[in-house]
Amino acid sequence: MSNPAVEATVPPMNATSKAGILVVDDEIQVRDFLKIALGRNGFVPWLAANHREALDLYRLHQDEIAFALLEVNLPEKSGPETLKQLRQINPGLRACYMSTGFNYTPLQCGTRLFAKPFRVDEVCDFLEEAIADGMSRSTTIVMPTGNEILPATV
Repeated sequence: MSNPAVEATVPPMNATSKAGILVVDDEIQVRDFLKIALGRNGFVPWLAANHREALDLYRLHQDEIAFALLEVNLPEKSGPETLKQLRQINPGLRACYMSTGFNYTPLQCGTRLFAKPFRVDEVCDFLEEAIADGMSRSTTIVMPTGNEILPATV
């Protein structure tokens, strides 16, 4: 039996689309905003509200998803826990985090964190570069001002 909530988020593919981005955030406003913003920048957004939807989508469409953008503070399972499960499916999955109120524990993973509110162009530029370069894991927090601070220990 399929999950109608997950099926409703499957985007149409077209020849001009860039890489698929799995967006995992429990706030519908954030998912809707990123769906529009990523789509306008040529990405194909795949939307999930929680870890279960993220895993279901990724299992079905991992060949079409190049990158995951996860909220750190998800209910039930956090962004880092969700990424760990996604990487059990594909250890090479590239990802970064986003969050409003956060602690610095996700940085132990050496993964980039965008603090909300973030500039869409910064995120899109990062995604384009990361996907094109095959992404070596970034170890920087980017604050809303765009200033890079606090290098993480990996």
